[in-house]
Amino acid sequence: MMKILPNTYEGLIWGMKNFDGIETDLRLTLDDGVVIFHDCYLQTGEKIEELTEKELEDKGIPTLRKFLDLEEVVKLSKDKIMFLELKPNCRGKKRITKEISEKFYERVNQIILESNISKNNIKILSFSKQMLKPFMDEYKCYPILPDVNECNNSFVTLKAVPQFLGKSIKNEIVNGKKIGYAGIMFARQYVMGWSKYRHPSYEKMVNLGKEFEIDLGTNLGTPQLEESFSKFYRFSDILSDYPRNAKEGDGPIIAHRGTGTKGVEIPKEEYDNLITFAK
Repeated sequence: MMKILPNTYEGLIWGMKNFDGIETDLRLTLDDGVVIFHDCYLQTGEKIEELTEKELEDKGIPTLRKFLDLEEVVKLSKDKIMFLELKPNCRGKKRITKEISEKFYERVNQIILESNISKNNIKILSFSKQMLKPFMDEYKCYPILPDVNECNNSFVTLKAVPQFLGKSIKNEIVNGKKIGYAGIMFARQYVMGWSKYRHPSYEKMVNLGKEFEIDLGTNLGTPQLEESFSKFYRFSDILSDYPRNAKEGDGPIIAHRGTGTKGVEIPKEEYDNLITFAK
C-alpha cells in the first residue's frame, strides 16, 4: 500500500476519479502566483505569502496553473465538480482579505482562462464573503459558515460557538439568494449536537434550498452521516471507502482536499498510475 497526501496533484486526481468532485485550497504567493496549500505556513516555518510561486514549486508545492493543465484533470473536469477554496494571507494573527481579494480574482481567473477548463466546472468557496465579491459576476460562489479567523487556530471552536447559536441558517439562505450566491456551505455543527436546535431541521433546510434554488452543503465526514444527509453537498474527510458517488437525486460527495485531511492509503499499482497522470 502507498499513501497519497491531501492537496497534491496525484491526490486531487485520485479524488476526482473516485468521487463526484473535489475541494482544494488556494493561497497567493509573494509574486501573486497561486499555489495549492491549506496552511499559511510551511512545516519549515516559512510563510506562503513571503515566497514566490517558483520557490514554492521547487519545494514541491503544487501550483493551480500546472494542476489545471494536467491532461487527466482537463479530461475529468468535464464530468466532475471542482471547488476552489480561497485562503487569506496571514500577518501575525490578523486575516488579510480585502486587499488581496481583487488580486486573487485576477490571478485565478487568468489561470482558468488560459487553461482548457470551463468556468462552468469551477465553483469558488471561502470562509470570507469579502474574498468572494470579485468572483460573483462570473463564477458560482459559496460562503462557508462559520466566519472564523483561519490565521489563528487558538480558540477557533470557542469563537465559532456564538455563530452556531446566533446565525440563523434560514436567514443565511434567504440573504444568500438575494446576494447571488449559488449556495451556502456550513460546518456540520449546525445540523448536529446541541446547536441543531437553533436551526431548521434537515428536512426544512432541504425545502428551503429547493424554494430558493440554492445549494446547501456541509462537512459531514463519514459515509454513515453522508447517507443521513443525502440531499446536501457532502464534503467528505473519511475516504478510505471508495469509490463513492451520489445516488441519483442526491447531493454530490466531494473529496475534501482530494484525499481527506490526512491522506489515504491505496494499492501501489493505483498509486503508480496516479503519479503518471500527475506528471
